[in-house]
Amino acid sequence: MEEPEKNKNELVHTLNGSGLAFGRTLLAILELNQLENGSVKVPEALRGYFNKKENFSDLTFQIKI
Repeated sequence: MEEPEKNKNELVHTLNGSGLAFGRTLLAILELNQLENGSVKVPEALRGYFNKKENFSDLTFQIKI
């Protein structure tokens, strides 16, 4: 976002990930990158967030209520 009076770019802040539908985005990444053996290839752009892993062979999710 650019503010004309400041003439510099600033980050736009969102609340609780409201900038995107996180659940749908995660499911799309998992579905589109699943390999035949069931593992999931981590897209190169996201590997920094996954300890540089290239793929996951056992994904487990915990839901806290």
